[in-house]
Amino acid sequence: MPNRLNPVCILLLSVLMAFVQAVALATSLPELRYEGNRVWAGQGYLVEYDGIKVLHLKGTPFEMGVQHGVLLGEEASALRPYVDPALQERTGMDKLVWLFQDFYMNVKLLPTFLRNIPERYIEEMQGFIHGASGGKDKAIKPIVVSNVSQDLSVAMCTSLAVWGSASVDGHLYHARNLDNSLPLVLAKSALVMIVEPEGKIPFITLSYPANFGVMHAMNAKGITISMSYSFAVENSIDGLPLVFLLREVMERAETLDQAVHIIKEAPRTIGLNILIGDAKEPRAVVVEAAANHYAVRTADDFIAATNRYASSQMQPYQRAGWYASALRDSRLAELEMEHRGRFNAQVLATVLRDKFSADSAAHQGMVRGIDNANTMASLVFDPTRGLMWVGVQDENAPASDHTMQAFSLTAALAGEEARQPQWDISYAEDEYLRDWLTIYSAERALAESRPAAALEILATLDEPRQYVEYVLLLKARAHMQLGRHTEAEQFYGNLTELAEIAEPRHLQEALFYLGVYADRRNERNAAVAWYAKSLAVPVPDLGGETDYYRQQAQSGLERSLTKKLSLWEILWKAQVFGPGTSPVLEPEGEIAAISVLGGHKTDTAWLLGWLGVSVGDRLDQSRLQTWQRQLRSLNAFENVTLGTVAVNDDQVHLIIRIREGFGLYKEPLATLSGAIYELTQKTLSVRYDHFAGKAINIGATYGWGPTRQRYVFTEFPIRIGAPMQLRLDGKMSRISFGAGVGPYAGTTVVVDRQEYKLSSVQVLSPIWSLHLNAQWIKDSAVEVTPVGSVPADNQVGFVSAGINRQTSSGGRSSAFSLSVGWLDECLTAAPGRLRFVANTEFRYPISSNMQIVTGMTVGWQDPTTPLNYQFRLGGSSTLRGYDPTVTTTAYAHGTLEVRRYFRSDLHVAVFADGAIIDDGARQRLTLWSPGVAVRYYTPIALTAMASAQWNPTEKQWRFQAGFTSSW
Repeated sequence: MPNRLNPVCILLLSVLMAFVQAVALATSLPELRYEGNRVWAGQGYLVEYDGIKVLHLKGTPFEMGVQHGVLLGEEASALRPYVDPALQERTGMDKLVWLFQDFYMNVKLLPTFLRNIPERYIEEMQGFIHGASGGKDKAIKPIVVSNVSQDLSVAMCTSLAVWGSASVDGHLYHARNLDNSLPLVLAKSALVMIVEPEGKIPFITLSYPANFGVMHAMNAKGITISMSYSFAVENSIDGLPLVFLLREVMERAETLDQAVHIIKEAPRTIGLNILIGDAKEPRAVVVEAAANHYAVRTADDFIAATNRYASSQMQPYQRAGWYASALRDSRLAELEMEHRGRFNAQVLATVLRDKFSADSAAHQGMVRGIDNANTMASLVFDPTRGLMWVGVQDENAPASDHTMQAFSLTAALAGEEARQPQWDISYAEDEYLRDWLTIYSAERALAESRPAAALEILATLDEPRQYVEYVLLLKARAHMQLGRHTEAEQFYGNLTELAEIAEPRHLQEALFYLGVYADRRNERNAAVAWYAKSLAVPVPDLGGETDYYRQQAQSGLERSLTKKLSLWEILWKAQVFGPGTSPVLEPEGEIAAISVLGGHKTDTAWLLGWLGVSVGDRLDQSRLQTWQRQLRSLNAFENVTLGTVAVNDDQVHLIIRIREGFGLYKEPLATLSGAIYELTQKTLSVRYDHFAGKAINIGATYGWGPTRQRYVFTEFPIRIGAPMQLRLDGKMSRISFGAGVGPYAGTTVVVDRQEYKLSSVQVLSPIWSLHLNAQWIKDSAVEVTPVGSVPADNQVGFVSAGINRQTSSGGRSSAFSLSVGWLDECLTAAPGRLRFVANTEFRYPISSNMQIVTGMTVGWQDPTTPLNYQFRLGGSSTLRGYDPTVTTTAYAHGTLEVRRYFRSDLHVAVFADGAIIDDGARQRLTLWSPGVAVRYYTPIALTAMASAQWNPTEKQWRFQAGFTSSW
C-alpha cells in the first residue's frame, strides 16, 4: 500500500513552502551588472543619453518597483526633501500645524488614497522601497504622498492634437507643455521611462524618480494621453489619484473608446482636461472632467486643452483661477489656421515654443504665448511611428526652448536603443532668443526671491526692451520685493500708460497696486479711483469675483488697504451670507447607463435595487434629488452626490458618487473629538457603518456616570414598495425628572428605564419624509419624592407617525414637522392617550453677516398622561433660562434669535424664549427667558458655547459654558 501524506501535513508543507518563497522574495535583491553604457537590475536597466536618463522597467509590479528602487533609489532619496514635508524643519506654531496635518494624513488622507489605488501600483511602490532600502524598509507613505501630491496642488498646462486634414500626412500627432513652478532640481531630474508591466500594455513617458503614475504618455497600442488642470467646484480626495488614472489608461486601453470609458467609470478627484489620442483611427478627444461630472469634447482634426473647460456642459462646474488660458486659447486658434495641413512633430514643437508672431503686441511686449517660465517639460508624440520627443527645463531655459530629443518605444520594446538622435528637433534660434532667455533668467531670480539679481539681469536688455509690457511688470515686482515702493509705483504707472497691453491681468495688477500706493500717501480719492479702474478691467481668465486682485480691489473701495485692521475690525467686517446662487440643473431624460463611483465594499446591485432605479427609467430633477436624499438618510456614507451627464438629447448617464466611511468611524477628527467629549460625560460610544456593504449600521454606548446608559442600535434599509430605513434601538438608563407646576408640582422621580424602539424613515421627495415609530418602555422606580405621589412603575407602548419638511438654500432654511402618537399603559385597563406635536423653524439672513432664527413648537397630549411621559421644557433648546423641570401636558413654545456672524463658524446671538403652559388642571402659566450666547463651530466637530440666560420667575441668571458634540 503506497504511503500517503496526512492532509494536515500537506497543509503545513504548503504553508512552509509559501513562507520560504515569501522570505526569499523579501530578502533577495537583483545584483547590478554593467553592459556597455547600461546598468542592469534584473530585467530593468538605466542608461543616460545626452543628459537625459532612460529607465526601462519590466516584469511584475513588485519586480519593476525593485528595479526602480535599486537603479534610482539614491537619486530619489536626494530629491525627497523637496517633496516630503516630514523632512522640512518647523518651529513654534508651524510645528503644531504640521503635527496636525501629519496626523490627518496618516489617519484620513493616506488610507483614502491607498484604498483607491489599484493593488499592483501599491506592490510596485513596495518593491521600490524594498529595492531602495536594500530590503530594510517597508513604509511606502513618503512615496504615496509624493505621487498623490498632484491631486493636492495644481499647475498650468497646454495640450493639443492634430490628425486628418490638419496634419501633413493624415497621421495623429499629440503635443503638450507641462507647466509647474517646482524647484528647478526636480524639473531637471526628469527621465524617460519605458514600462513593460507583466500582462499589461507597455508605454513610454517622461517622469521623475520614485514616480509611478503618468501625466503624459504613449502606449504600444498607439494611445496617447496628457492632462491639464481645470479648476472645478467639484473635488474629492476619495478617488483614484490622477496620475494613476492616466496610467490605468496606458496599461489597459487599446482603443480611444476604451480609454474614455476608463476615465468615465473612475472615481475622479479634481478638475481635469484629459486629451486622449488614438493613432489607429486616427482621432483625439478631450475628456473634461470633475469629480462627479464629465463631458467628451470632439473635433474634426484639431483639438486643444488649456486650464479651463470649453464645453457648455462643464462650464457650470468651473471655478475661477485658470491662468492665462484665454490668451493661450486664442493663440492656439491662430496657430491652427497658420499651420493647417502642415502639422507634424517639428511644427508642433514650434507651437510649444510659441511666443506670438514678431509683429504682435504680445511679442513686442515680451509676453509669452504657449510656453512660459515654468514650462518644466515639453513633449511631442508620434504614435504611428512610436516616437516621443522631450525637452526638459534647466537653469538656462524653459523646457520648450531646448532641442527636443527623440526616443522610440518601438525600438526599446524590440531590445534596441530607445534614443533616436537622428529624429531630434533642434531649436531654430532667432534674433529675439537672447532677450527671451534673459527674461527667463530674471523670472527665475524673482521666483527664488533674488529681486536685486533680477533687476541686474533685466538691465542687460537693449534699450527698447527696457520699457515693454512684461519687463515693466517684472521691474515693478522686483522693486516691490526690495521695498522700493517709489520705483515700483513708477514702473506700474509706466505699464498703464502703454498704448496697447496684450495681457489684461498685467493691467489689472498694475492698477490695483497704484491704488495701494495712493492709500499709502493717504490720497483716498485717488486710491478709490485706481481700485475702480482695476475692477473694470475685463479679465476673461478669472470668473466670478474670487481672484486675488478683484477681491482686494473690492475691499479697497470700502477701506484703505494700508490701514492695519484690528482683530475686531476684521471680524466685524466679515461677509458670511452672499447672494444666493441657483443650483446647477442636471440633464434629464431616459437613463442610458448607471455608474456607482467610490464604492469599495458597497454591493452595487443591492444599492440600485433598494433605490429602485434601473436603465430605461425616466429621470427628472425631483427624482434625482429624492434618490440623493434617500441614500443620505441611510447614515452609512460620509457623502452621497448624484449627477447626470447628457448622452444625447433624451438620454443621460446617471452617476452615483458615494464616499464610504472607514468601518468603525467616518471622520477621524470628529470621532476623536467626540470620544474625548463623551469621556468627559462618563460615556463611550462606538459604531460600525455600512456592515456587509448594505448600509447596515450598528453601534453601542456605555455610560458609567449618573445616567448609567447602556445603549445599542442597528440601522438597516429595506424596501417594501418603496425604499426606507429601519432602526432598532435598545436602551437602559437611569433618568430623573420633576414637575414645577400642575398637580405633580414639587414631585421628583428617579427611575431605571428600559426602552426598545423600532422606527423607520421614508423619504418621499426632495423635501418631504415620513417617520414611523413603535416603542415599548418599562420604568422601575428608584426614588419618588414625595413618596406615593405618582406611580413611577409603568410599562407603556407608544406608536407615532410624523411628516417632515425641510428646505435649505444658502443662509435660508425652513423646517416643519408634525407628529401624532398613541400612548397605552400595557399592564392596566386605562384607556390610551393621544399625543400631538408640531414644530416649525425658519432661518433667514437679514444682511451679509446677520441672520434671524425663529421657531415655534406646539405640543398637546391627554391631560391624564403620567408624569413619566409628559412634555418637559427647559434646558438648552426650550426655555433656556430654566432647568429642565417644567413638566406639562400642553404647551406652545416660541423662540426668536438674532445672530451676528463674525465668520461662518463664529457668531454671537441675542435670543428670547417664551412659552404658554397648560398642565391640564386648568392652571395656565406664561414663562419667558431672554439671553445671549456665543458659539464657535470648531474644525474638529465640537461646538464651543458660552451663554447667559435670565430667568424672570426666579430673578436670576443662568450661565453655561463648554463643548457639545454632534457625533
